[in-house]
Amino acid sequence: MRPVAGPVPARLVDRYGLDTRWYGRHADAWGLPVLAPHHAGDAVLERVRDRLGSLLRTHPRTPIAELDRRDVRVVVVPDGEPVTAVPEAAGLPGGPPRGATDTFPLIVSTESGFVDGFGHTLHRMALRHIAPAVSEELAGARRAAQRLGRWLNTRGGGDIDDYFAHGLQIYFDVAGRGPIGGDGVRNHIGGRNALRAYDRPLHRVLDRLYQGVVLPR
Repeated sequence: MRPVAGPVPARLVDRYGLDTRWYGRHADAWGLPVLAPHHAGDAVLERVRDRLGSLLRTHPRTPIAELDRRDVRVVVVPDGEPVTAVPEAAGLPGGPPRGATDTFPLIVSTESGFVDGFGHTLHRMALRHIAPAVSEELAGARRAAQRLGRWLNTRGGGDIDDYFAHGLQIYFDVAGRGPIGGDGVRNHIGGRNALRAYDRPLHRVLDRLYQGVVLPR
């Protein structure tokens, strides 16, 4: 079987101006580049790529072409290492943003935090452009959640990208659990059934996008 991970192709080095003193490994996720340093284990790239196989399967349209048009790529830093090791992130006040932006089109994350960064990117860089009706429905769900006092003292209580990304992690059951009332990051809600009971409009948006797909473990 052909290996999933390998050296960074020259065409990507040229396209993105990659510093090959740091960048050394690559995996292709159906057109979305997954990049990592020379010393990263290939298993890390393969696991992230496998998860992207589910995360990129949005309905009715995949975001891949839009993300590619905006030069988005995934940069994985091995767990335990600082994300500021990424050459493009060096010297950024506060480190890289959570998810790609128009001025910083990289999803920079450790493997364990990857779904959060992807969630921010998916809405900010793709859905609001290719599926504005979904973005409008999401905004309505967020307003309803705010009226009901949902997601207080969690990351889901931030802006619309935070709300979507937090919901995405819960939908795919990778958010972990926190206390009732929240700890500044998460609360006690975990998994799809709990999300549906707690914030049905948000669950509806996510379930329509993903139609029950699950992440590989």
